[in-house]
Amino acid sequence: MEDICNGVADCPFQDDEYYCNSFQDPCPTNCTCLIFVIQCSNNDFVQGRLNYKHHLTHVKVTISNANLTNNELSFFEMFNQTISVKVHQSKVSDICLTLKKYKPKYYWRYLSLALNSLTYLSHRCFNKMPFFLFLNLSHNFISKLAESAFTSTGNLSVVDLSFNNITHLVKSMFKGDIKLKYINLQGNSIIHVSSNFFKGITFNKIMTESYKLCCINESPNTECNIKAQWPSNCERLISGRAPRFMIWFLMILGFTINFAMFVLTKCDKEKGTSFKLTVTNIAVGNILHCSYVIFIAIADTAYGDEYVENEIYGHGLIKRSRHTGI
Repeated sequence: MEDICNGVADCPFQDDEYYCNSFQDPCPTNCTCLIFVIQCSNNDFVQGRLNYKHHLTHVKVTISNANLTNNELSFFEMFNQTISVKVHQSKVSDICLTLKKYKPKYYWRYLSLALNSLTYLSHRCFNKMPFFLFLNLSHNFISKLAESAFTSTGNLSVVDLSFNNITHLVKSMFKGDIKLKYINLQGNSIIHVSSNFFKGITFNKIMTESYKLCCINESPNTECNIKAQWPSNCERLISGRAPRFMIWFLMILGFTINFAMFVLTKCDKEKGTSFKLTVTNIAVGNILHCSYVIFIAIADTAYGDEYVENEIYGHGLIKRSRHTGI
């Protein structure tokens, strides 16, 4: 007990010095300060008023509606030792470049950059954040994630990448000893996932709109918010021998019967024109539908147990077959 509030940080995260002193400096203009929480919603705090002198080790900072286009580095340098930084709707465009320019390590445990202008996460983007626990990059414009983007973030447990423009998930994105428990990828149009994407990572929960992610993740302890739609599963586009046999049998039979009806109708000279036209249209429609389903069955046979890892997922045939419920 004698080490608490003695002016010396003895704990790894300096927890023994929490709340030992109240704010003595005036709160920044256009901000609200309560114990160790600063909330600002005006650009003035960023533009020219970075003269707050208080020791910010345990401060939680929330900034919104600021323009950080040309002030990212100076802003984040000021709060490099805070435990929580939330910067929303402030035009942050390249957090990776900002972190790389600054030499000392950041001590953030919580970083939220939702509703900004991020488009890319580069190689080893967050390697200067050893105490990182929570990352929220939702509602940005991220379309590309580099390999090893999350290298050296061993304590990172929650990542929110929802509602971005991510289409490909590359291998080794979470390279290293990472204790990631939760990842949110909802709101992205993911069409390809590297087979090594989950290598060395065990998620407790995955939030996604693509059950392909749940299939590639081989951990039985991972909870996924979406399941494969029948008749598909993680092994085959059409699961089970009986459904596959019935599809082949019924569609070939349907194709044959409708083709015969089409030929017989054309050759029958006794029937009226309206009757022939009606039967011909029905027969042609059924022939096209049977051909389409046969094409689905051919794809299932061709891709076999590997279809879920093929990049064709999300395009054309497989996507349409799921949407039509075939």
